[in-house]
Order: sequence, then structure tokens, then C-alpha cells
Amino acid sequence: MAIELYTQLVEKKIDKMSVASNMSMLKIKVNVLSNTTENFGPATTTYCLRSVAGILKTKMRNIDSCTRAGNELTLILPQTDSEEAKKASRRVTEIVRDYMERAGFKKVSFNIGIATLSDDDSAEDVILRAERELRRDGKYNRGLFLSDIPKK
Repeated sequence: MAIELYTQLVEKKIDKMSVASNMSMLKIKVNVLSNTTENFGPATTTYCLRSVAGILKTKMRNIDSCTRAGNELTLILPQTDSEEAKKASRRVTEIVRDYMERAGFKKVSFNIGIATLSDDDSAEDVILRAERELRRDGKYNRGLFLSDIPKK
């Protein structure tokens, strides 16, 4: 039920924003749940994810949107083509890495799926494509570990 409501919310946001050309979506899965929940409890994991969402919102443009469901975040980026979405993905990687390191989460990994709206796409098409990209190549549960991401 909660997933259906989340999907409906995201679809409404996409429909509103896709009036402008070049809309992209980033689906971000932060894999802190197992070790963080076991060691610190679920409230710490929830706080961590909310904090990441809050930080991303402060770094986004006013026209962008960020929603959270479980341990996934969805960024809707109007007026963003596929190349700009890839750049945004790299920036998100830096932001998440920096925050997690400052917060003391060393064994965190995350995945990012990118999808760009095509002329004949529905909102559901973009959501499904971002989900597939997020989970592609069996990397969904491995992701990028913070220690593997080079600092600038």
C-alpha cells in the first residue's frame, strides 16, 4: 500500500514537471540498513536517510524535487537531459560520501539509477527504467562503498 502511494506521488510530480522538456530521475538506494540497524537501532537509520535527503534538498535547484520511501530516495530533475543527469549523479555521490563520512558511517554503500523522460514515455516508464538501472548488473546490494569513491 505504501509503495503504491509513493509511486502515485512520484507520478504526479513527474506529470507536473514533464511539461518542460528534458526531465530526468535519479533513484538512490542507501545501503546502511543492516549494519546500522543492528548496531544503533532503526531510529538511527531513519535519521541518517532523512539527513541525506535534507542535505540533497539544500544542494538542489528550486525546481527539483526529492522524496524518500524506505531506504530509497527519488530525485526528480526537470530541465535535465541525460548528460546533466549523469553529472548530477556524480554530485550526489560526492554529497552522500561526504555526509556519511562526517556522520561516522564507514561501511555504507549506495546505488544510483538514472532515467530520462523520452517523448513517448509515461511517468511509470521513467520510474520503472530508473528502478531497473538501480538494480542492473546485480549491483543493487553491493553498491559503491564509501572507501571505493576517490576524493577530489
